[in-house]
Amino acid sequence: MERDSRVLTNSKVPAKTAFSRATLGQEAQPKMSFWRRVNQLWQHPVGSCGPSSGALLFAAVMGVILLAPAGFAAPTSAGSGSTAVQSLTDIDRETLLYGIDSQVLGLLSRLTSQPIPALDQDVVTVFKQSANPDVQTAAINYLRSVKDWSARDPAFALLQGYAGGGDQVGEVVMAVIRYLRDAKDAASYPLFAQLLSDPSKSIVETAVEALGKSGDPKYAAQLLSNLNSTDFPADIKPDLLLALGDLKAQSAVPALTKILKNADQSSIMRQYACYALGKIGDPTSLPVITQAYQDKDDYLRAYAVSALSGFSGARVDDLLMQALKDNFWRVRVDAAESLGARRVSAAVPILEYKAKFDPTLNVRVASITALGKIGDGGGYDFLRKLFANDLADPTLRENAFDSLVSNDLSGSLSTIEKVIDSLWVTQPQSPFLDYLCKQLSQAKDPGLKSLYVRFLDGPTINIIIYGIRGIVNNGFADLRPSVKALSAGKNAESVRENALTALSELK
Repeated sequence: MERDSRVLTNSKVPAKTAFSRATLGQEAQPKMSFWRRVNQLWQHPVGSCGPSSGALLFAAVMGVILLAPAGFAAPTSAGSGSTAVQSLTDIDRETLLYGIDSQVLGLLSRLTSQPIPALDQDVVTVFKQSANPDVQTAAINYLRSVKDWSARDPAFALLQGYAGGGDQVGEVVMAVIRYLRDAKDAASYPLFAQLLSDPSKSIVETAVEALGKSGDPKYAAQLLSNLNSTDFPADIKPDLLLALGDLKAQSAVPALTKILKNADQSSIMRQYACYALGKIGDPTSLPVITQAYQDKDDYLRAYAVSALSGFSGARVDDLLMQALKDNFWRVRVDAAESLGARRVSAAVPILEYKAKFDPTLNVRVASITALGKIGDGGGYDFLRKLFANDLADPTLRENAFDSLVSNDLSGSLSTIEKVIDSLWVTQPQSPFLDYLCKQLSQAKDPGLKSLYVRFLDGPTINIIIYGIRGIVNNGFADLRPSVKALSAGKNAESVRENALTALSELK
């Protein structure tokens, strides 16, 4: 079940994990090529078959090759001691179209984290043709993650079939609802509303959320009616509150206010009502939300702080800065996030303090992110110093780096280059250097070109591949010769594969 992103958890921020060198396919030992094996057979006897058996086997192998169909070809020379490598994209396309289900699922999982746009239409084909519900679900989830909406028609047809009494698997149906929701497919909204009476609670929850995200206020009345109905499942009613907030349903304000003020209501209902009132942003709700911030329920206070960000004014800014001193860490996290979203420059000093000294890592990370969004008032300078401090907590350095890349990449390139220069010499194999290079390969800025050129001669296979990917991501077609040089010769197979794929995309 997908909950709205505002639903609070008590989870801690995990430390980021940099790719290991093996992630991108570094060979532990060089692989013996097919032709080298044949050469060994020619020169050496096999078992006890006698000295001529190698030659006989060589002749047999050659006979198979000579009689093979036209699609089979011996490797062509691509430089001293190397063989041509099929483009990774072509290999992946064949896997999608002809692989067994487990192979397709594994590939779709990889594509979700490392999309290849050239394969998107092949994934659409997989969704339409696969009879495996897990594959269908993975395919439509991938298309949703890359915002490719070309599967709307088959997705709508599947949902329509289910609403009409079909036997489609629930996981597929929920994935399709989310896909059509994100695609803003208005023709699907009546089907979402129809599914509010579905016997599957999971599908009802997904449909409620989808109606909320639709932005169509005409569904508020139906959601309110279900909120007041004794027949509607009580454990799904909190989802109705989130949806009413997402719809910014002014008509729901009285009912939401009543729930929030009622201490006898369940905690989750009060929390979600507070969230919804903040999303709607009706000025009449500000006093009741401010009152909720004084509540003894830690999580209700956190929801109240988040809800305050929906209102303007210096008074709200002051409340959010005071919330940074709350004993409950989640309240402080929400306060930092809200101050960052509102770009409150007056909060820079206290956010810098929190980034350095707050006892909870989550709060320090949220403060760093907020400083990046605010930017002015010295926020960027603080983040650059934190990132460049090799004695600082690695997680905080990574977050400072991420914040600079997202908000001030051009202004921070010189600092980033100095840190990379130092790591290149002192810790060339470090996970931290790997992480920096990986993140930069996904960024876009003309000033990154010289760094990518350097990556191509990097100390690890991963970093070389990051350089290739960064060049493609930024469309630096003038660096094509440098990439081409990596597609042949004695380079690692994974480097050659990535270089060949890049050459097909660099025009």
